[in-house]
Amino acid sequence: MQADIITLHKMLKYKIAAYVHKHGKQPSTPAISQLLSNTLYSRRFFPYYTFNVLGGIDEHGKGCCFSYDAVGTVERVSYSSSGTGHELVQPLLDNQVRGVTRGSPPMHSAHSHSLALSRVRL
Repeated sequence: MQADIITLHKMLKYKIAAYVHKHGKQPSTPAISQLLSNTLYSRRFFPYYTFNVLGGIDEHGKGCCFSYDAVGTVERVSYSSSGTGHELVQPLLDNQVRGVTRGSPPMHSAHSHSLALSRVRL
């Protein structure tokens, strides 16, 4: 599994370097998100056993987060966690970003949502 992570990382670095060489600029986070999704999907019959989370800044200057499964299904989410610490981190993110605690409704106002995202750096 560790070899899958290293191989995927090297392939993405190579493809991003080729993009920079061809276009003379860094690709946007949504573009890298699509690249990662396509790369994972191209190996769907012999997948990389990695569950990825990609975070960055979109073209509007706002934080964005993308969550993936092993075959490249991508979803843009407010926050995500993956890996061995998922069970420990996810409740913290639910509390800090969504404001979910026992017996309290989730926060829905745009101001409280952006305030919570500013605490958790993507």
